[in-house]
Parts: sequence; C-alpha cells; structure tokens
Amino acid sequence: MNNSFKLIDSFWTSGLVSQIDEFHGRDAELGDLQANIKRSGIAISGSVGVGKSSLLSIMRVMLEGFNTGLRSACPLAMCSTGDEPWQLAKKLIHHFRHVTEKKVVEWGFDLKGVAWKETKTASELSGDDHISALIELLLELSSSGNLDYLVCMFDESHKCPNSLAELVRTLKERLEHDGVPNIRFIAAGIDPFVSRMIQYDSGIGRAFQCHIALTPWDVDTTRSFVEEKLGSIIDNANAEGNNEITYSDGLSNVIYRLSGGHPFLVQLLGSYLVRHENAVPDGLLDVTDLVGALREICMRTRRPEYNSMIEALDMNQMLEAYQRMVESLSTKSPSTILPTDLIHIAGIDGVKWFLDNGYIFEERGLYRLTDELLRVALLLEDGGEAALSAREQTILFSQRRQGERYGHAENDFDDDDFDDDDFDDDDFDDDDAGGV
Repeated sequence: MNNSFKLIDSFWTSGLVSQIDEFHGRDAELGDLQANIKRSGIAISGSVGVGKSSLLSIMRVMLEGFNTGLRSACPLAMCSTGDEPWQLAKKLIHHFRHVTEKKVVEWGFDLKGVAWKETKTASELSGDDHISALIELLLELSSSGNLDYLVCMFDESHKCPNSLAELVRTLKERLEHDGVPNIRFIAAGIDPFVSRMIQYDSGIGRAFQCHIALTPWDVDTTRSFVEEKLGSIIDNANAEGNNEITYSDGLSNVIYRLSGGHPFLVQLLGSYLVRHENAVPDGLLDVTDLVGALREICMRTRRPEYNSMIEALDMNQMLEAYQRMVESLSTKSPSTILPTDLIHIAGIDGVKWFLDNGYIFEERGLYRLTDELLRVALLLEDGGEAALSAREQTILFSQRRQGERYGHAENDFDDDDFDDDDFDDDDFDDDDAGGV
C-alpha cells in the first residue's frame, strides 16, 4: 500500500448543493414543484441540515430553465433575524441587480429603464421605498409577457416569519390586483416557520398551498448515494495509478444506520471515512475507518447546531421528555418508537411539539428521530463517554441478528453480513419500536 497516496474526498460538507449533477434524491419533491408551481407557491420545511437550501437552489435552477424549458425570474433573499419586510424586499432587489440581471438582459429587458432607477440607486432607497421599487421591478418584468413565472425565493425563513408573511401578502395582493397571475413564492426554513406565518396572518397559507416537509433519506437513497460517492473515490484513485484501494460491500448500510439517512450526516460520515483512511491507510474503506466519527461530529462539526437544539428543548421544557424518549428507544439504528409509547412519555401536546419542531418524523406508522446523533450529543453533554463508546461499538461491530458480525475481515468481522435483508420491512415492525 502506497502510504503517500491521498484519496480525494468526494463527499460534500461545505454547504448547499447547487449543481444538478451533485444533487441526489428528492425526486418526489421536485415532482411536487413542477406539479404545484402552476397554481401556488411552495413552503419547504425540515430540520437543520436535511437539505432545504439545496432543494431550494435546485428548484431555482429548474425554474430558470434547466431540463424544463421554463423561463422564470427567481430572485433570492437570505433572511436574517429581525429583518423587516422592506429589508427582505431590498435583498430581492439586490439579487436582481447582481445575479438575475444577466439573465434578464439575455431575455431582452433593460433594468436601467425601470423608473425607480432613474431617480435613485438601490442603496439610496429607504424603508418602504424598497417594497415599492420591488413591485415596480416585478411589474416591469411581467409586462413583457416573456416569463412563465416571477418567483420570489426566501431561505432561512424561520428567522423572520412575521416579516416574510407581511411582504408576501403585500406583493401577492398588489401584483394580482394589477393583473399579474404568475407571481409565486417559495420559502425554506426550519420547522415550524409555516405555522408561525399562518398564526401571524391566517390567509398567508393561500400563497403556500404546497408544503414540502423534508425528512431524512430512506435506506435505498442513502445506499445509492454513498455507493456512488465511494465509486467516484475509487475511480479517482485508479486514475491516479492507485489500483489497490477498495471498499467493503456493507459500508453504505453502516452509514445509513449511523446517520438515519440524514443527508448532511451521511456526507460528514463519508468525509470522515476518507480522512481516516488517508491518515491510517490499509487499502480498504470499511467500518474501522468510522471509529471516532460520532465523537468528532457531535463535539466539533455539529456542536453549535446540537447546542442550539438542546437549548430549544430546555427553553420549551421538552428536554426531559426528549431524554426519556431516547432512553426508551431500541438499540438498533435508525431508532423507532410506537406513537402510543411516545404519547405515554411526552403527552399528545409533546408529540405535536416534537413533530412541529422537526425533532421526529413519522414513517410507516412509527416515529423516528430526525437526527440520530442528537441523542449522542446528549450522552456526551452528560459525560457519557462510556455509553457513547458502547453505542458506537454496537452499531459498528456488535452482533445484531442471527449471530451476524460486522466490520473489517482482518479484525474478525465481515462487512458483507450487511446484506439487503438487514433492512427489510421487518426492521420496522411493532416489536422493534420503542420499549426497553
């Protein structure tokens, strides 16, 4: 084995995915876009890292014409805590000027001809002038008749749901009254921003009649993604003259069990796998390369997110219920619990809070943790190093069913025991869900 050779990490951990060829899964959600954009806007909700921003980005690419033939103007505003409606409007204008203008010019428009630009620059506008300017800009674009849709997009919408509701209401009513039927809004954010918008303005739901609640990938999507990335790593290594590297057949199943299919956790685990193999090379990417991954992700990479999630549980007096829930879960991963068991632990209102805030989701009549590693972060916060080590060993190496053992063959384990039968429907039956 050439110890000087370094594998190229093809897993993506640095931010959202904005390239179609790098985007994986979510076919049903993209189908929802094409089916619903004709009649309404779309709200995308989900937990931290589940892929909301990436889906929003790919939707924008599709609406602007990639593989769809659509012609749409799609300005994007990144919401910030405390933003007022006019500040969101200013961000949309800024995006038009610096990103969308090239495409608009290609379609034969001259934004400099818009009236507000003749008297003031965007930086000179103040307060509600930005909303008036945005309306004028959208009306100007609509008047050409060359666009299928005008789509105002918002990310991080949970940071200012009330202001977003106000701006959407203003734009929708004004433009529709002026005969613009193709104005749409797509907003992405952490649960429960949609319900908060509706609480603020009960009629705003008409602007977001399609609600996409993102949950983790299923086992097949996770497997195909991981195996595609591992194949790319092997191909790159072979192209550089390293024909010795390979990976164990059951590795994608192990990553699914650790991550629960959470897209960002899948990426982080895959990246850790490659870095560990580069640090301690043996020519085989396998479960031994994942030892220590949980600690690094929970204590370093995702620590701010987990601290925030734990703080939200504590502030809403749900931390104790969450801890009781995870203590009751089965040792297998992904974790499942019967609705009746969770109601007994947290009550009906508590279950609703967990669902509304993205801590759990429903799958095939059972509840699952949205982020499997939050329970690990709680263990570490309580000083549970021994418990973490035991859980890691259980997932990676322990016997699971019918005396099977998993891991590196040279260490008396065999990854091949992770076959398809390990993830059939029986894995989600009532006997396996919840309980001690």
